[in-house]
Amino acid sequence: MSQTEIHQGCIIPVKTESPICLWAEGYCKMNGIAELQIFNDTWIDQLTSSFYEKFLIVDDQIWEIEDTELDIADDIVEVEKEANGSYSYMLKFYSGGTGLLELLEDAVRKDKSI
Repeated sequence: MSQTEIHQGCIIPVKTESPICLWAEGYCKMNGIAELQIFNDTWIDQLTSSFYEKFLIVDDQIWEIEDTELDIADDIVEVEKEANGSYSYMLKFYSGGTGLLELLEDAVRKDKSI
């Protein structure tokens, strides 16, 4: 069911020593997912379907999501890049037209184009 939501938090770039596909596989296996589920073609798909509230992937960058859902009456969209490369955000939106990940991805893409 669609509803108005408000979220406050930040997304933090995850530093990986290996390609993100290997990092995603390692993270999944470390968290009890030993094999790809039938509807996932890659470990990145598995990561994003199993841990969709914890990680965002934009291009070749993994972001860890630290999020709290709040209950406030007005729409809010604030995204700010921090000095350490993370983004802090406060979002309130109607989930029938968009979603948290879509708003965060748009903000990261917009910032990269500046």
